[in-house]
Amino acid sequence: MTRLRAVLLLVLVLAASVAGVVVASGGPPDPAPPRAGDDVPGVVSIGRPVERPPVAGAPPTGTIELRATDPDGGPTVGVLQFPWSKVRRGALVRYACHAQGPEARLPRYPTAEGGPCRPLGTRGDGPWSVSVGSGAVAGVAIGGTVRPQVRRLTVAGPGGTFVVPRSRTGAFLVLYGEAARGSAVLTARLADGSTRYYRTSLPPTLRPDGVALAPDPGGLPIWWAQGGPRPTPRRTCVQVNQDAGRDPRRNPASLRPVCGDLARGAVFARTIAVEPRSRPGTFGPGPSTPRRTVLVGAIASRVREVAVVTAAGRRVLPVGAAGRTFLAVFPPSVRSFDLLLEVTLRDGRVQRFPNPRAVNRAVARHPIPRIVGAVRLRRDPVGGRRVVLTARLDRPARRFEVTFLGREVRMRPVAGSPGRYRGVYDGDRGVRRPIVSGRVYGFSTLACGDHCDVRPASARLP
Repeated sequence: MTRLRAVLLLVLVLAASVAGVVVASGGPPDPAPPRAGDDVPGVVSIGRPVERPPVAGAPPTGTIELRATDPDGGPTVGVLQFPWSKVRRGALVRYACHAQGPEARLPRYPTAEGGPCRPLGTRGDGPWSVSVGSGAVAGVAIGGTVRPQVRRLTVAGPGGTFVVPRSRTGAFLVLYGEAARGSAVLTARLADGSTRYYRTSLPPTLRPDGVALAPDPGGLPIWWAQGGPRPTPRRTCVQVNQDAGRDPRRNPASLRPVCGDLARGAVFARTIAVEPRSRPGTFGPGPSTPRRTVLVGAIASRVREVAVVTAAGRRVLPVGAAGRTFLAVFPPSVRSFDLLLEVTLRDGRVQRFPNPRAVNRAVARHPIPRIVGAVRLRRDPVGGRRVVLTARLDRPARRFEVTFLGREVRMRPVAGSPGRYRGVYDGDRGVRRPIVSGRVYGFSTLACGDHCDVRPASARLP
């Protein structure tokens, strides 16, 4: 992907081909009669079809079909529609593609590389497709395409209810400003009399319902804790995530799940010192993750209230409806020994846990193997470009893999050498330049549960 495309495309946080649920009359009604009047500055702007669409793209194979003013006073946003095709399984497949971004940059958009596309003539495709993004163009952009069976399209949200026009190719665009809060509902009325709806929050989020929420002490996007699937009395897992912000240079935080044993007590809790990592593992954190101290856990049904006590006072923590999780996020100056966890049971008894670094932590039934030393690399003299990876574990593993240059390499036991494993990387076939360096991360999965500790190992090719 070229740098230009990365600038033009939105930071996509939610996308769906809404072949969706048909609602005849039981869906959400329009809160107000729709209008096709002026935009609301600072709140919402509706894309208008261009009467004489100018040719754009590089090569210039598309046209700018829609224009919309930025509600926050930024540059005019345009929607570029262009055809694209490629050969799949020996057959030529044609696509209708679109790209949206500042109109001044659309003439240089690399149309030969494709983009957000939908195949033409696909049977069973829904009457519309909708994508929601935020970041690069405006506060929130809702765009997509509709098919001819959609007779009327409206949007209801901050600023009122509007009729949404579409271009000659069926494209539409709605922009909401950064100050817009609440939700937006797209309503499509079809030729057969049915109605379809699409709802999104403002700003959009991938956060599921019923999770525990915690504000960021530095004003960054909110944090949330989600309970894992299929909890058992002896193993309940919780994962901490952070919403995506509008800064494209900062990736949302996602931490490794932590697990506890609620059969040993009414609560399990872990205190995690979150720090950025230049080489994140499977779950993170990444290089742009802020330094924070995170208190996370879950409670049993016999708990009435959970609170944390710091030097600033006592604070009752909200409990998520899904998984009965709780979460608190502190600046890095607050450490685990500065915290006191209080749990109030339904019978009135109070349990206190000073320094809640690991309260009722789940213990693995099987020891987790560790990599002894570093993963070693050498070129295969027979295989040419192939690279042979060897490693040693302190105990046998059911499955052992390493990730090398973006490819997972299965490590297999070496006969006659207990604890020694060998794998072959041949993912560089067809690459003309030789491999000069690479990083290796080792991890193993045992019967200790869905998530095991990871110890990275690094090495360099000679």
